[in-house]
Amino acid sequence: MDLSDEAAPRIGILGGTFDPVHTAHLALARLFLDRLALDSLVFLPTGNPWQKDRRPAAPRHRLAMLALAIEESGLSASIDEREIRRTGPSYTVESFFGLRREIGQRALLVLLLGADQLARLHTWSRWKMLLDMADLAIAGRPNFELETLTLDPEVAREVENRRVDNAHLPMALNAASGQIVLLPADLGETSSSLIRKRIAAGDSDTLRDLVPSRVLEYIRSHSLYTH
Repeated sequence: MDLSDEAAPRIGILGGTFDPVHTAHLALARLFLDRLALDSLVFLPTGNPWQKDRRPAAPRHRLAMLALAIEESGLSASIDEREIRRTGPSYTVESFFGLRREIGQRALLVLLLGADQLARLHTWSRWKMLLDMADLAIAGRPNFELETLTLDPEVAREVENRRVDNAHLPMALNAASGQIVLLPADLGETSSSLIRKRIAAGDSDTLRDLVPSRVLEYIRSHSLYTH
């Protein structure tokens, strides 16, 4: 689909394992949608997360939970399954090559990340190529505050050279790829690892404020994360 003859859309791509998806993921999506005036937001669940030290729940479960969370939250968002369908390790840069081929060059693509991912960006495959295809929007995370974040020197140089003033959002971002915006965020201490630990310990009743109700119901009905 080539959108060169239409108004350039603003598309945000929020990747992650979503194992399981939780309320902070949804709050992060809303933050990006609102602050960047995105026309659409796409969740991009990881297939084989090569940097993870554990095997995630089966893709069908993660996709089902993500769909339930989107429906329950009322978010205007979709799910892109390309990494789930891909065999071998999931590399974000490969997904963006495919996205660019499909939507053309005029669309504004924004890769949406938590600050913890920015701190590891230098370990990603061909990470600099992402800046040729997309802008980056980074939100703070617990224990990864933007003001005190320690970055790889090469990543720090790119942030310094490409950072835009978020006071001028959303128009500060445009279709010229490679700009970086840092967004302070207070999304609480929720994490997928915390949720999995509580479920394994039999404390799923304490998760009502951390996991969408339909996702928690799905986890229980399929006995996920119990060991």
